[in-house]
Amino acid sequence: LVFRVTLTPPNSTAVSVDFATVPGTALAGSDFTPASDTLVLPAGADGADILVPVLGDAETEGDETLRVRLARPLNATLGRGEAVG
Repeated sequence: LVFRVTLTPPNSTAVSVDFATVPGTALAGSDFTPASDTLVLPAGADGADILVPVLGDAETEGDETLRVRLARPLNATLGRGEAVG
């Protein structure tokens, strides 16, 4: 699962933002690999991806969701601090 973080407009200096996955109907450890880290976008970049590995299971179930939360931006302001996937 890919979450795209975009900068509008691109910054002339590097930008960083902390991120963390948050379970929704998808369960950490059984439906996806939980992650938390700092995403760094180099100067001039207009975006970067956060990759969340999805884990397959044998259960038949409907679509499930999780969230990625952004926090503590450096050299940028958050327009939206959370996304659902």
